Amino acid sequence: MPAEADEALLARLGAALRERDEPGAALAEAMRTRVVSRADLAAALAGDLPADAAPALVDFIGEISAVPDWVDWDKVEHGTRVFTRLGRTAADVLLQLSLIGGYRFGGPTDLLVRTGALTGGRTLRRLGETQRWALSLSSAEALRPGGAGWRLTAHVRAMHALVNAAVEPTWDVERWGLPINQADQAGTLGLFDGVVLVGCRSYSGS
Repeated sequence: MPAEADEALLARLGAALRERDEPGAALAEAMRTRVVSRADLAAALAGDLPADAAPALVDFIGEISAVPDWVDWDKVEHGTRVFTRLGRTAADVLLQLSLIGGYRFGGPTDLLVRTGALTGGRTLRRLGETQRWALSLSSAEALRPGGAGWRLTAHVRAMHALVNAAVEPTWDVERWGLPINQADQAGTLGLFDGVVLVGCRSYSGS
């Protein structure tokens, strides 16, 4: 018999479709109103946060710099070594299953098309940016606050918030949830970690 649906989990996923990144949204509003520039954000991510920085930028940097108590850097380091050992197989799985496979689903893909990220000559650029981000996460030091992977991830988070703010007024929220919502974000994380492990094991036949 098929397993019964987890109603509590389904309700949580449904609620997450309408949840936004609030610190990111506040930063996006400050950037849209020119209170914070992209140069300000880049400088802050590089460690240069002025004492008179806009509150939205201060809050955003504080949010992403706080390391949760449950983070075990030894395990993170071990995970990066395992990922590196997967070699080209991981790259193939990330491209064909995680990235292109993820484009099979509506909602996020429609959003990418609307922003122009998957049209014309920008498609290869989009794929290259995603690959660059993924590779930046392959060392524990890069994931620590201030590291290369940390900075790129923070940049992506800010850009997502800007897209969310720009598209939401004309987006079908009733059908898809917010343009960039926490449910889709969680699903994307699964596509780029769990799917890699399953795909690599299937590829190797182990």
